Formats: sequence, structure tokens, C-alpha cells
Amino acid sequence: MTCPNCGRPMNYVNLELQSIFHCSHCGASFFEENGINRISYTSAEKLAADRKTDEISGAEKLCPHDHLALHPLEKLEAVPETVILLTCDRCHGIFIYPDDLLAFKKAQAAKIEFFKAWTKPLPSLKTVLVISLTVFVLGTAVFQSSHFFNNFSSQTQASDLIKKVYFSKSSRYLLVFFQTKTVFRSQIIFFDKTANLKIEKTVSGQPSKDHQLTTAEFNLDHELWYQIILINNEGEGKKTEMKKLILK
Repeated sequence: MTCPNCGRPMNYVNLELQSIFHCSHCGASFFEENGINRISYTSAEKLAADRKTDEISGAEKLCPHDHLALHPLEKLEAVPETVILLTCDRCHGIFIYPDDLLAFKKAQAAKIEFFKAWTKPLPSLKTVLVISLTVFVLGTAVFQSSHFFNNFSSQTQASDLIKKVYFSKSSRYLLVFFQTKTVFRSQIIFFDKTANLKIEKTVSGQPSKDHQLTTAEFNLDHELWYQIILINNEGEGKKTEMKKLILK
């Protein structure tokens, strides 16, 4: 097999009983379906360290197994926004660059520890795993700001719909989790008072009672405030009051 990135031969590697094809030149790896979920961060470090260059080719990437065009995996709750995973529609294998592999495994471990720390069961496997592409695909709809600020109910009413909001950090990642009494799509707005920035993020692109987000988009040492927005099936938005983000 040849590397989709640099065209060099890929080596077969067996780590933790997983069959992996790895390129020792650019450090990229190709996993069989679900294989990326089954290796530890330590194994990911070994793969990422085995490289000679950090170059990424701009050419079309082809699956080393089926020779079909690879395309970016639609964003799942398990995948940090800065991470790129390329997948094959036929074999469902995952091609990933070394730094992205480390970021994904770190975020995956952080989510598991987050739920363990709060003694909460994982709301769903898609919270921490990249699962078969035919299931658990998270919608990526982006809602315009004006849409959210129409037809608001009172802030108190919106807050009543949300159970306790949990925040946790792991390295540069911020993890957010909350539940609602009924299904909503959700968005969170962060206000970075230190840098004078406003950052809007979609939490749940599809109606759900469980809402979780992993992001590394701002400095967690800054003074941060947040506001949660819920959207019902009729497209009506409800917002909470703005609160200071406190990480314990």
C-alpha cells in the first residue's frame, strides 16, 4: 500500500491487536474501520513519532486499500474541530495525520475522564468514538445569529429547561456537557473578556437531550463568560442569562 499523502510505501503495524498501515516518511496512518478507537494514546505517540517530515500534500488523497477518493469525515461529537480525519466510503477506513491522531486520542481520553470525574454515564458512544459512517453522524447545520434572537422566551424559562452545566478542561481543550428536559438543538456563545472576542459554537446540530462539545478555540486562562441558546422544533430560540465560566 502507498501513502495517500506522500506516495511512499506504508508499513504494516500491529498495535494492541489492531492492523494499521503506517507511513514512516510523513507519519500518517490508515486504520481499519473502528481501529482508531481501539488504540491507546501511548500507541498513538509511537506512530506519530515515526516520521521524517511534516509535509502535507495538496493532492487528492486516495484510499490505500480501495483506491477511492478519501473525504473528510463529517464532524462527530468525538472529533475536535481542529482535527481532520479522512475516510473511505467503501471500506470505512480512517486516514489521519500524526498530529491529528494525537489530538484526537487526547480529546477522546479527556472526555472519558470528564464523565468519570462527574460519575456520569456516557450519554452515547458517539461522545467518545468514531463509529461506522452510516450511524451517529452529527448534523453540521450552522444557524445564523439573527435566527437565534427571534421569538425568545424569558431567560428564566430557558434556564429552567437546562440541567446543571458541566465544564472541564484537559490541556488546551474545554469540554462542555449539559442535559435538557426535552429535545433541543443548541448553541453556546463564549465571550472572551480578556481578548474582547465573541465565539459562537454549535453544540447539538440535531435535536437531543444530551449536549456535549469539545473545543480548543480560546485561551482557558482568560476571563470567559458564556450563554446557552436552545432551539425547538419550530425554530424558536430560548437563551439563558450570561454567566461567568468557572473551571474547578
